[in-house]
Amino acid sequence: IRDAGGGLNLEANRPAHRRRGLTAPASDSAAARTIFDEGFSTRETATALSGRGVGLSIVRQAIEALGGTVDVASTRGAGTTFTLDVPLSIATMRVIIAAIGTSRVAIPSAFVMRALRLRKRDIVTVDGTPALLQGGAPVLLAHLGGLLGPPYAGSSEGDVHNVILLEAGTQHLATIVDDLLDEREIVLRPLEHVNEEAAALVVGTALLGTGQVLLVLGVPALITDALRRSGFNSALAPVSARTREQVRTRILVADDSITSRTLEQSVLEGAGYDVTTAVDGAEAWRLLERAEFALVVSDVEMPNLDGIGLCERIRATPRTSALPVILVTSLDAPEHRARGMEAGADAYVAKSSFDQDDLLDTVRMLLGRTPAVMF
Repeated sequence: IRDAGGGLNLEANRPAHRRRGLTAPASDSAAARTIFDEGFSTRETATALSGRGVGLSIVRQAIEALGGTVDVASTRGAGTTFTLDVPLSIATMRVIIAAIGTSRVAIPSAFVMRALRLRKRDIVTVDGTPALLQGGAPVLLAHLGGLLGPPYAGSSEGDVHNVILLEAGTQHLATIVDDLLDEREIVLRPLEHVNEEAAALVVGTALLGTGQVLLVLGVPALITDALRRSGFNSALAPVSARTREQVRTRILVADDSITSRTLEQSVLEGAGYDVTTAVDGAEAWRLLERAEFALVVSDVEMPNLDGIGLCERIRATPRTSALPVILVTSLDAPEHRARGMEAGADAYVAKSSFDQDDLLDTVRMLLGRTPAVMF
């Protein structure tokens, strides 16, 4: 929804925050989003018509209750754009099930950018707050249990952490969980008789076949709450030697299975490669159109665009025709390998005999431009 009016008066937003005893947002985008905060108004006194800070907070709560997001962008003197993003269907939802201690929670997959294993030495700090670097920019890092509060518990001990990178609109958050258990389709059930704060953080429940009830998290509210409580400012560059390190070789991993995708990502990142993931061939192709990669590792059986189709599209496009492609799949019959060869794949690795050292040797060989084709 866009207009051509005068835009938001962000200079009036910041004093309004200070009157409420809150820290004024550092960036213009963060200041603009505060118009959705409950009780926020630039008016100093309320009238019968306005000044109570109710209208836009109701919009945000309604959208987030549907599992969606609302955002705003404004240019002074040029107009304002509101973006309301809601799912086409709210009867079912695809979620990632994560473990926090002995508890289980569900995170809507639509808000998950990637899942990764993060070494303790790769964590940077921004004004004393833990963060990780994503595309050169710092992202707030926090344990999911600590964000949810009791009865959940947050602990960041250990040298390697399971991390889920979340995105809602233009906001990002990296959450540490104890384990990633599954990705599945669930039937979303409404959560009733709770206060507004809990209703924002938990959009509903799901009943598993085991009889266990899962809380389905409201990611937009979770991110907003975490950023507000931490005072984190992603515009600040972390003072760390890691921000000056050399750009690593970029590899694209495409697999619709979160288990296989995370395993391959962990193996490659452990070897020092910069890994981007895609949930199917169609998303992988969109990434290839926008960015440069040194190599592609792809599953064969994927929705929307399978690995064979992705490989054929890579070979048929002049800009990517020479890009090395490794197919990693459970299809191990001779006719399947022949299809991979005909599509132009450089190597074919069977999941049944998957060995991380073999995968890394194949990657190093192809990046070294050795002419052999491994089938």
